[in-house]
Amino acid sequence: MDIQIKFLNGHTYPLAVNSSITVGDLKKRIQQLSGDVPACQKLSNENGINFSNDSSTLSALGLKSGSFVVVLVTKDRKSTRLNS
Repeated sequence: MDIQIKFLNGHTYPLAVNSSITVGDLKKRIQQLSGDVPACQKLSNENGINFSNDSSTLSALGLKSGSFVVVLVTKDRKSTRLNS
């Protein structure tokens, strides 16, 4: 399925994922996009419902193709990026 990853700075990225992956797996994929480590990512859907359990699957959270996932980075991005 194709979902949209939206950062609070306004950047949005399309991402193809399998609905059976976990929130933790999604955070790792987001790290590949942004460089922000999973521990510093807070994810929610477009309705503001937080994805607090990293072991939940995307399908269990009701995500489907076309869904938006909003990413909040909780620490200074420079200190959390890999290869900085």
